[in-house]
Order: sequence, then structure tokens, then C-alpha cells
Amino acid sequence: MMHPGPLARAFASNADDEIRAAFGAVEDLEDRLQTLLDGARLAWPEIRVDPADFLRWCGARASGTPLEWFDRVRAADLYLAFACVHGDPTALDAFERAYMTGVRELLSKMLPSTALAEDVAQVLSQQWLASTPEREATLGQYNGMGRLQGWLRVSTVREAVRARRKAGIELPSNDDALAGIPAGGADPELAYMRQLYKNEFREAFTEAVASLTPRERTLLRYAVIDGLTVDDLGKIFRVHRASAARWLAAARETLTHRTRSALTQRLGVRVNDQESILRLIQSQLDMSIRSLFAASGDDR
Repeated sequence: MMHPGPLARAFASNADDEIRAAFGAVEDLEDRLQTLLDGARLAWPEIRVDPADFLRWCGARASGTPLEWFDRVRAADLYLAFACVHGDPTALDAFERAYMTGVRELLSKMLPSTALAEDVAQVLSQQWLASTPEREATLGQYNGMGRLQGWLRVSTVREAVRARRKAGIELPSNDDALAGIPAGGADPELAYMRQLYKNEFREAFTEAVASLTPRERTLLRYAVIDGLTVDDLGKIFRVHRASAARWLAAARETLTHRTRSALTQRLGVRVNDQESILRLIQSQLDMSIRSLFAASGDDR
């Protein structure tokens, strides 16, 4: 773009070199950024921030290609996060109304007392919203890739599980929040994540499966649904069993990686939280293959 407008210049000023180059090649970047800004303002008309400051914030958090970023970014959520981190009173009130009630409801299901749930809610609120000379409010780590609500839920689950462990409180087997989840001594954080993110996981997994090659899908179907061994697969594909084993392992790794990528984008989680996301995917992989392939009629 030869003559960037003021919004594009602000966006580029805090972006890294790769993002600056990629977005700079978008001919209608100024119009796209104006549309993004208008949408965010429409969602939160009572919140007023400097447009250039907000777009500098966006540029520093942009990732992927321009097409992917504009398609996925949750501009309204990012706008609210920006205003909250910068201490805007109206934004802080809006955050309390829009999200803290849900956070407290979730904590009340996960923790055994109202007092403990409120203590954890206060800890989370301080972490998310309060900056100190040593660190920025952690809400500043939200990058807009995925719903803000999902990002907050990840933090809430982790803090609640940490509080239970610190207090020496076991997860009761009849906990309402675990309805429909097999107990079996499962990690409580993993169990809650299965319940909370089942819809997002299903969408991410479906997207990942659709991206596989026909051979990868066939390998997974034969191994997981039909129970074929690598020896069986080698005979079907007329290759050595070692080659069949490598193909199957690669198909699983590809599916896991792509599901993880799609799910972390939907949830907007930090890199530090991705270990939990990976464990969630690995624990659900075979069951999800059976469920999705059967539902799509691809079980044969």
C-alpha cells in the first residue's frame, strides 16, 4: 500500500515486521480497519477510546494472514479488553456486567463455598484488570482470536482447580458441573474443560478432520473404528507394517495439531494454557473420531 491512511499507520506502528509487510500489501486496509473500528464501537457505544491507540494495540496482537485475521478477530471483545486494561471506568463497569456474573456462577459450581468462590473471583478480577509497575493486567494478553468469554473461562477453571488443590478439596463425583463426564479418576481441570468447551472442541475437530487427506482419514477410520492393526493396514495399502505405522502416527499427529490450532484460536488462549488444551484433545481423540465419522456416514 503506497499511501497508508492514519488508521493503517497506527496499526503498523506496533506490529512486527512480518505483520507490517503482510498487512501493508492489503489495498483496502484503511477501509477494513475503519469497519473493524466501527463494529467495535457499535458493540460498546458507551466506551470511548482513542482510535489510533486501539489500532496500535490491535497491530501488536495481530497474527496469521490478513484474510485470516480479519475473518477471525473478535474486534468488540478486543476493544473492551483494551479499554479495561487502560483503566476506562465505563469499560470496567461493562466488563463486570458482561462477564463477572458468569465467572461467579462457574466458580460457584466448582467450589464448595460462596466465600471461597468470591475470593477466587476477586483474585481473577485483580489479575485480569489491575496493572502494577511490575506487570500489565493479564487481560492485555488476550489477542482477539476467539471469544473473550472462552479466554476468561480457561483462566477461571485453572484458578478454581488451583484453589481446590491448595485447600485440599477433592472433586466430588456427583458434582453438577461434571454431569455426563466419566469420572474414572480424571484430572479435574481436564474434566471441566471437556464440559465447558464441548461445542468449541466439536467445531475445531470437525474443521481439522475436513483438512485431512483421504488417506489420512481412511487410516484413522480403519484403526480407530474398525480396530485394524498396523499389520492389517500394511496389507491393505501394500506397504511394510513400519510404513503403515508411520503413516498412522503422522495422521494422528496432524489431526491433533490442527485441532489444537483451531481450538486455541476459538478460545483465544495464551501459549501457557495450550498444554491443557493439548491434553484435552489427546484425551478425546479416538472417541471424537468415532463420533464424527459415524455422524457423517464415514464409518465405512
